[in-house]
Amino acid sequence: EHWDFEPINYDASVQNARVREISEYTLRDAFNSTSSTSTKEELNAAGWAALAAIHLRLGLIAPIFKSPGFIEEEEWRAIRRTDKDQPEPVKFRSTAVGLTPYIELDIKNPSDPQLPLIEEIVIGPTPHQNLAERAVRTRLQNAGFNDGEVRITHSKIPLRA
Repeated sequence: EHWDFEPINYDASVQNARVREISEYTLRDAFNSTSSTSTKEELNAAGWAALAAIHLRLGLIAPIFKSPGFIEEEEWRAIRRTDKDQPEPVKFRSTAVGLTPYIELDIKNPSDPQLPLIEEIVIGPTPHQNLAERAVRTRLQNAGFNDGEVRITHSKIPLRA
């Protein structure tokens, strides 16, 4: 089981530069493997392979990009890379925008249960702040956290309706 803990990048210019860099070097690599004598089919195949590689590489960095409007959160994300040959047991929950996939994980530190993986939870914009906080506290208690062990705050970003 491999997890990466990554800080979120909120800088749109850095995000755009990274996407451009990945796209350019992937396309360059794909078409450097072709020659002036390559057939139309070979060039087409190289193009599709490049697009697939770009899609894969962008999928690796997308989880750490977020809108600059959320910079106050100073968010880090736990990112688990999955193996297509050993898929995770994905579950689904119904939300206002439809079905949302998720993977259950243990939020206690497996190597030292006394040392939590979570220090603070910032509750994002929601019309039901108190309800959201109660749900977070209940979830933390069910996971074995003592009251006050994890700091709970509310985002200052206003809810857009």
